[in-house]
Amino acid sequence: MYCDISFTRQTPQYISFISHKNSQLCLLYTYAGRLFALHTHRIVGEHMKKATLIHSEISYVIAKMGHYDAITICDAGLPIPSNVQRIDLAVTQGIPSFMDTLKAIASEMEIESVELAEEFQKASPDLHETVTDYIALLAKLRRKKITTTYSSYEKFKKHTKQSLAIIRTGECTPYANITLKSGVVF
Repeated sequence: MYCDISFTRQTPQYISFISHKNSQLCLLYTYAGRLFALHTHRIVGEHMKKATLIHSEISYVIAKMGHYDAITICDAGLPIPSNVQRIDLAVTQGIPSFMDTLKAIASEMEIESVELAEEFQKASPDLHETVTDYIALLAKLRRKKITTTYSSYEKFKKHTKQSLAIIRTGECTPYANITLKSGVVF
């Protein structure tokens, strides 16, 4: 158990962060001899979850990622190499969507760069524009550059062998695939 108690001059008198065996981080305070819990966060690995991503396998993969590690989010048709962890979310055509999955993962992950297939831009211009606009918005909000690179679809498929995991969605838009490469939070 880890305990950090800070004394303040304001009401509450004590603030404590306590890490319990059940992987919870609690913000507590005492006032007038009573103990109150402000909020509790689930801990994944060494990181406290800050976002709403609730899929345990995806959360675990993101928590163990190092700088330059990659995960791929793909449409329903991308071939997944046998040596890469497969996280299959596809339920039916379009569920879950590529963009919903990308947004959920981006909420949890520090992204330094992305890779897309060259064919994506011509085959699916609307979704391509949505994806690139979203990546640009993320970069602006996070005040960090996110580099976008393109490779042929054949090279893209070969590069997925280096991903820690490939997350398959129900998306059926041609070439709706992206590899996210991890950055650092400092």
